[in-house]
Amino acid sequence: MLETILISLAVGIIIGGVLLYLILKPRQTNLPQTPTAPRFPEKDAENTLKKYGYQIIIRQPRKNIITRFQGQDHLSYTEADYLVKREKKKYLVIVKTGEGEIDPNEPALRQRLLVNDYAFSPDGLLLIDLSTGDLMPVSFSFPHNRSIDSFFQLFIVFFIIMVVIGIIWLMVYLKLF
Repeated sequence: MLETILISLAVGIIIGGVLLYLILKPRQTNLPQTPTAPRFPEKDAENTLKKYGYQIIIRQPRKNIITRFQGQDHLSYTEADYLVKREKKKYLVIVKTGEGEIDPNEPALRQRLLVNDYAFSPDGLLLIDLSTGDLMPVSFSFPHNRSIDSFFQLFIVFFIIMVVIGIIWLMVYLKLF
């Protein structure tokens, strides 16, 4: 009797584990598995990184991204060019190819940098311009826009502080404090 219960329990745990795995496993459709061909001369980029004292950890690191859209999960990825380290800090490197200067306001470049910075969470983000051989650090900040509401909030806080100071001064003047 006890053996039957233990066997039933073991079979139930195994079946439950398999079903849980199948339910929670993300759908892996439309995810290319073949590595992409390099989009730039790798030796130039690697020489630039070594010149500035960086060690290459991974070439073309990828992070999976699951996008939930209309109740369905869509698996995709984001990819950088290099993951490097220097002085115990890890940096993500994006290589900029092509002619012309780097425009930080270019939407495609900015979005690529932002997505990779968020996905990989490195200690720093670096951009290599192969046309000039420059290595540039990139960082983002999101300033809060000041509006007329923030002015009135500041005015109200200042007014309340002045009223409290006035009440304390009046109490001291009337010798109630």
